[in-house]
Amino acid sequence: MTDLPLSNEVEHEDIITVRLIHDSIREEAQRITRRFSKLRTLLDSTRKELESRSIERKVPYLSRVPKNYPKDFCVLALDTSFTSPPIELTGGRLGVIFRVAAQFGSCKSRVVDHSALVKFVDEGEHVISLISKIIERRYVLSVLERAVKGYADFDIVIMDGELLPRIPPGAIIGRVRSASPLATRLYSELVEL
Repeated sequence: MTDLPLSNEVEHEDIITVRLIHDSIREEAQRITRRFSKLRTLLDSTRKELESRSIERKVPYLSRVPKNYPKDFCVLALDTSFTSPPIELTGGRLGVIFRVAAQFGSCKSRVVDHSALVKFVDEGEHVISLISKIIERRYVLSVLERAVKGYADFDIVIMDGELLPRIPPGAIIGRVRSASPLATRLYSELVEL
């Protein structure tokens, strides 16, 4: 027959367990707060740097579309897509990235532009995604430059995804352990665009 613990011993053990859990939760909350504080500092400095680089200091914000907005816009729509995950090959991964741009609305022409890029990389899937974002931004930049010179005519560019890239904290300055040198370089290029 096995000895059963006395009720006092069980209660004492439960109190210790609860106290350990409580202390662990508090310690984790403090650790998360410290990390968030560091992240917040990095984000604030990044925001200030981006603001200092921008030509126009104030970006207009439209909280809702006005009822009497001009409905005869010429719209340039852009999107990229890529193989996800990239095709696994010996020695690396093969990614295919497609970029498509089309005009609609009151445009004089219905120009449809497209391209494809096949890229072999040693790194993981995230590199193909980064290259896709860079291709989108390079295209938008080139189209805007052509519009300034009078070679392209449109009123608005539509693209999905974020305008300001989401970048893991420390990726640009090389503090993320998982960021490869290629990914770090791509993140830097993405921010510059």
